[in-house]
Amino acid sequence: MKRKIWKHVLFVLMLISIYYLIFPIKFNKILEQTHENRSIRGAIVTLTRGDSLRLLNMLHSIEYFYPKAIGKYPVIIFYDPHGVDMRNFNQDHIKSCVKLKLIFQSIVLFNLIQNPSETINKINAEPKSYNQRTIGYRLMCLFWSHTVFHHEIIYKTYDYIMRLDDDSYLLETITDDLFEYIDRNHLDYVYRAMSWDIPLSGPEFLLPRYLEIYQNTCRTLCLPFHSHMSIYNNFFLTRVAFWHKKSIETFLDELLSNDTILIYSLGDGNIHAVALTIASDTEHTALLDFAYAHNIHLYGKRNRNFNLQHNYQNWFEILRENSEKLCTQLIIVEPYQKQLKYISLRS
Repeated sequence: MKRKIWKHVLFVLMLISIYYLIFPIKFNKILEQTHENRSIRGAIVTLTRGDSLRLLNMLHSIEYFYPKAIGKYPVIIFYDPHGVDMRNFNQDHIKSCVKLKLIFQSIVLFNLIQNPSETINKINAEPKSYNQRTIGYRLMCLFWSHTVFHHEIIYKTYDYIMRLDDDSYLLETITDDLFEYIDRNHLDYVYRAMSWDIPLSGPEFLLPRYLEIYQNTCRTLCLPFHSHMSIYNNFFLTRVAFWHKKSIETFLDELLSNDTILIYSLGDGNIHAVALTIASDTEHTALLDFAYAHNIHLYGKRNRNFNLQHNYQNWFEILRENSEKLCTQLIIVEPYQKQLKYISLRS
């Protein structure tokens, strides 16, 4: 009798073992298939001053080096209709030159100022210095620190956005789908590099204070951000909902209430670093190695710092000299040989 009972027990245990061995495999496959079939709501976002040549070159770099974006992720182009370069900004011409889906979105940056007269007077009264930033630059930092994540076209439509400035361009083929990468790994934020930026950190009682407290109190999964650390965020990829967390909104509301970002010329990269220390960690934030350029600054695939040792400081002039071909041509500075490379995109 006891022998029969043990046989039944062993048989049941064997069935349970088989179930727990096979079911997770099937379940994981179901999850993988669900993930593959799910449409990721992502968009590439840029803010332009209206220089069509720079914008076209950046868009061509996406087409050529990140072709998975074509037909899948639109490029949302924010522009201020009062910008100094908007006179020759031809949306139809730009659309005719690229395969990407483009969405042009007007935004008057001056309207972001809470107290226009008072804030502009404070900025104009600043003593002149080498590190002084224009009001346009400060508004750009405000846009990328807060406005973009709360703009209706973004938060109502997309789960993830990727920033690429119009004076930036990709330099090597990106094989992985970046939006699938951030979604698959449940990340809040992906960036390419960090920098040490004292001028855009503001006074010690602002952003440096947040980072110093973080360094003194964080014990596990700590991000490597110190008092004047910044993310070089001319490229970043982020989950939009992350910026709507209560802790981040409270932090940003403090900076927005009295135009603090504008008055103290706080950098958006510095603000992003603080936001990550407030609401993320090393398991949900990733540094991604790939080759790209911002203006005359080059990043090779494994470079930690920008490589400035090339002979093309007149980058924008090179684009202007080739303006007639830029509808069908991409111009880059090759990141390793540091030579100009002209890439034809249309036969």
